[in-house]
Amino acid sequence: MRYLRRQRLGEHPRVQAGVELDPRELAFEHLEAFVSGGANRFSLGVQDFDEHVQKAVNRIQPEELTKRVIAWSRELGIKSINVDLIYGLPLQTPETFKRTLDKIADISPERIAVFNFAYVPWMKPHQKLIHTDQLSRDIPSRREPIYSVSACRQYRTSGMCTHRTRRICRLITKQ
Repeated sequence: MRYLRRQRLGEHPRVQAGVELDPRELAFEHLEAFVSGGANRFSLGVQDFDEHVQKAVNRIQPEELTKRVIAWSRELGIKSINVDLIYGLPLQTPETFKRTLDKIADISPERIAVFNFAYVPWMKPHQKLIHTDQLSRDIPSRREPIYSVSACRQYRTSGMCTHRTRRICRLITKQ
């Protein structure tokens, strides 16, 4: 990675080399290898912290595990961490998702990416294990804010808002 980065992009400090991580499959040594290879930005797949939701999608990932990987990343000098969440998962409710957002806000990643769950078992065979009667029906539409107030406050006070985050935060704090 470092070779490619140096050859193609140079060693300019603003050049970002990111790695997508699954916290369930990481050791500290993996992160060290990524950093020594030139990575300076990590994106962690979290999806949701609710235990029932995790069991429903067969992706058990305790909150403490995610916190540990982020702490290791900070220890190694990573200053750009993204957390990926998914809404609309089986057994997920607006309340459980807001709890996840509040927990993520406490962890303080630089960015939070939120994706809508797509149930496509014909494309992703592992989704055939999901019980369709557990699919979330009461998750807000894209027009309704699903972000938590504490997450917005955290991003407003940290100065790390993106244009999109500011717009979403304005929506929720008006409620």
